[in-house]
Amino acid sequence: LKGCFGQLSWTHVVDFRCRGAAALPLQDMAHVLRLPWTSSERPALEFLDFLPTVFDFLRHAAVLRGIVLFVDGYAKVSDRNGSLKGRAMRHGGLAIGAVLALVAESYHLDIY
Repeated sequence: LKGCFGQLSWTHVVDFRCRGAAALPLQDMAHVLRLPWTSSERPALEFLDFLPTVFDFLRHAAVLRGIVLFVDGYAKVSDRNGSLKGRAMRHGGLAIGAVLALVAESYHLDIY
């Protein structure tokens, strides 16, 4: 990972990973948004609640002409009864969901 992070001078990082994820090899990063998930499942409704905060953070990056890095990971997914039944089911892709929401929102904004 260290080589990937060193290729560009990121000014802003949005971390979609769960609490307890490995630390990112970032030095002197002034603008990092870590989403405060309440569980390792990263529920969809909670993700939707975070979108306004993510959009505000991205607006800040745009004002500063920053370069944003989206970091995602996997989350454990339980069945409807709340158990994993001995197997680890995982899902990811919340960063791309945020990008799609941002693109969809941009079609609703006026450009001045």
